[in-house]
Amino acid sequence: MLRGGRGVCPRLTGLLAVNSATTARLTAARRAAPALLVLICAAVAVETAIQPAVGAVLGAVACAAAITAAMTLGVRLPAVVWPALAVPGVAVTAMWPTAGVTIAAVLAITVLAVREPPYAFVAALLMFGFEGSIKMRLTVEGAPHPLAIGAALIDLALVISVLGLLWEDRGSSLRGVWDRFGRMERLVVWSLVAWVVLAVLQIPLGNSLSSGVSGLRLVHFYLIAIPGGMLLAARLPAERVAVLLMGMAVAIAAYAAFRGIVGNSEHEREFTRSRAEGTFLGKHQRDSGSFTSPIALASFAVPATVFGFALAFMEVRQRVLGGVLFVLGLVGAIASYVRTALIAVAAGALALAAILATGRGISRQMKLVAAGLAVIVLVGGYGATLLAGDVDPFAKHRAESLSNPFGDYSLKERYKTWERTLKKVVHHPEGTGTGTVGRATIKGSGRKAVFTDNSYLKILQEQGFVGGFLFLFGVIAAVVLCWRRLVRIGPLSRPLGVAALVAFVSFLVLCLTGEYVEQPGKAFVWAMLGITAWEAYGR
Repeated sequence: MLRGGRGVCPRLTGLLAVNSATTARLTAARRAAPALLVLICAAVAVETAIQPAVGAVLGAVACAAAITAAMTLGVRLPAVVWPALAVPGVAVTAMWPTAGVTIAAVLAITVLAVREPPYAFVAALLMFGFEGSIKMRLTVEGAPHPLAIGAALIDLALVISVLGLLWEDRGSSLRGVWDRFGRMERLVVWSLVAWVVLAVLQIPLGNSLSSGVSGLRLVHFYLIAIPGGMLLAARLPAERVAVLLMGMAVAIAAYAAFRGIVGNSEHEREFTRSRAEGTFLGKHQRDSGSFTSPIALASFAVPATVFGFALAFMEVRQRVLGGVLFVLGLVGAIASYVRTALIAVAAGALALAAILATGRGISRQMKLVAAGLAVIVLVGGYGATLLAGDVDPFAKHRAESLSNPFGDYSLKERYKTWERTLKKVVHHPEGTGTGTVGRATIKGSGRKAVFTDNSYLKILQEQGFVGGFLFLFGVIAAVVLCWRRLVRIGPLSRPLGVAALVAFVSFLVLCLTGEYVEQPGKAFVWAMLGITAWEAYGR
C-alpha cells in the first residue's frame, strides 16, 4: 500500500521531503507532543462544552492541521489520509466557500509554521486584519455559527504560528532574554502571568461559564502574541521584520482607506449595523474596513499608523513603505470617526519625539524635527477630520468637538459610565468576574451588553483591585523599562524597537475611551510589546 505524500502526489515530495532540519524538528516535536496534545484537547473540550458545533469544527480543523504538520515533517501516513482530508474540505468549500478558504489558510499557516515560522506568525496577524470580512462572508453564505467559527479559526491560526516559533526556537531566545532581565523585568513578567491566572480563577464569580470563558479568550488569551513577537524579532533581521509587518499592515490599511473613500459595500453595511451600535453618523456610515466595526478598525489602524510613522522618520530605507502605511492608516482612522484615534496617533508621535529627545546619539536638529512633526500630525489630523466631517452635519459636530472635548455630550456620558463603574468596583473589590463586561456579555440582539467605555476600568471591574493593579503595573512598567533601555542603547540603533514601543503606547492611550483591549488590533499590539522587549533586551 502506498504511504505518505510521495505515493499520492509526487509534486508534494519536495515540500514534504525529510532533511536534517526537519529530522531535528521531528525529534523536538516528539518531545513536545504530549504537552501540546493536552493543551489542544483541553481547548476543544471547553469549546465543545460551551458550543458543541463550534467545538466540533475546531477539533476537526485542529486534527487536519496536526496531520498537515506531520506530513510536512515527513511522517509517513496511510494513503487514506488524503481523501479523508480532501473530501470534507471540498464539501465544506462547495457549501460555504469562505469557510473552505479560511480553513485552507489555517493549513497553509500550519505548513509555514513548520517550514518558516516567522512568516506563519505574520500571516496569522494578517488574518486578524480581515476578521470582519471573514465573519461577514460566513454570515452571508449561511454558515452555522459564523461569528464563533470565524473567530475560532483565526485564533487557531495564531496558536499554530506561535507554537511553530516556539518549536523552532526551542526556548533558547526566550531563555536568553530571561537571563538578561533584572529583578524588575522579571516582576513585570510574573505580574502579567498572575493577571491571567487570576482571571481564570475569577470565572466562577460571574453568572455564566460561557461568558467567563469568552471574556478570558477576548482579552487574556492574546498575550501569547508577546512571545510570538519576541521570537519573530529573534528569528529574522530587524529590517526584514519591519518590512513584513508594514507590508501586512499596508494590505489591511489600504482596504480600510479604500472603503473610507468609496463607502462600505451593502453586505458590510448590514453586517456592521447588526454587530455594533453607533455605526452611523446621521445618514453617513462610519468606515469599518475589513473589521467588524469602526472601533475594531481603530484598534488596528492607530498602532499601525504610529508604527509606520516612526519607522519612516528613523529609517531612510523604510521611508516609502512607512510613509504609505502612515497615510493609509490615518485615512482609515479618520474615516472611522473615532475621535480618540487622532489623539492616540498624536500621543504616539509625541512619544517618539520624547524618546528621541532623551536618547543617545540624536542630533539637536533631529530632535526638533521630531517634535515639529508630532505637532504637524496633530494639527493636520484635526484638519483632515474637520474636512471628513463635511459629509454630514452630525459628523461635522463630532469633528469640531475635538477643540472642546470636555464640553462634548458623549464625553459627559462617559464620565457618568466611569462613575457608575467605580461605584461597582467599590461594592465588589474582589471583582464581578471575568467576562462580565464587554463583548462577552452580548447574548443576542435583544440584550444590551455591559460596557465601561474604558479598558482599564473594564479590567478593574471584572478583576477587582488586585487584577487591576497587576495589569496596570505590568503594562506601564514594561513601557517604562523598555523605554529606559532603548534610550540608553540609542534609539537610532534600535528603530524597530522604538517604533513598536510607540505603537504600543498609542494603543494604551486609545484604551482610555473604550474596551479596545478586546478588539482585534490587540494581537498586533501585544506582538509590538514582544518585539520591543526583544529589541531592548534580546539583541
